[in-house]
Amino acid sequence: LYDIYEKNILDIQYKTIIKQENDDLSFNNVFASKYFSMAVDNSGFVWSTGINKNNELGRHTYDNFDYTFGKVKTISAEFIDGKYVMNNSCEIIDLSNIKNISVGDNFTIANTNNGNLYSWGNKMHGQLGINYKMFDEKYSQLNVALPLDISDISNIKSLKSGSHHTLALNQDN
Repeated sequence: LYDIYEKNILDIQYKTIIKQENDDLSFNNVFASKYFSMAVDNSGFVWSTGINKNNELGRHTYDNFDYTFGKVKTISAEFIDGKYVMNNSCEIIDLSNIKNISVGDNFTIANTNNGNLYSWGNKMHGQLGINYKMFDEKYSQLNVALPLDISDISNIKSLKSGSHHTLALNQDN
């Protein structure tokens, strides 16, 4: 995967922004927002690069940006009595099994092959759609993608995001 950083049409320059250690790694889709980019690889993992002031990258970075791609993270928590509970077995893991993603100005929403939705990024205007009452307080500060409560919708086939909102189209439409 490359980043084109000079726009001289006669002499386009590029730099490698992901070091490929595995010859089997390839990307099915790439998505660009205003300040960050996402890519979905052939195994269903999501990769991110760019500005990370509000968890736009869905992973921890040591600065408010990262110029190389890294895998988006999520939690492996148990859902008990209507709430995600962080216990000793809870781990931070790579977000995987992704079918579709959509990016807004400073957030991302992803749909898995088994119908779950995850979102991450700036939550200032409610654009993540996360019901934080479903989580232990410990989750609100994690730099990871969090699952959404989508008990009212199912069979999502398409996601589209605007600056501060997302629309989902299901198989019934």
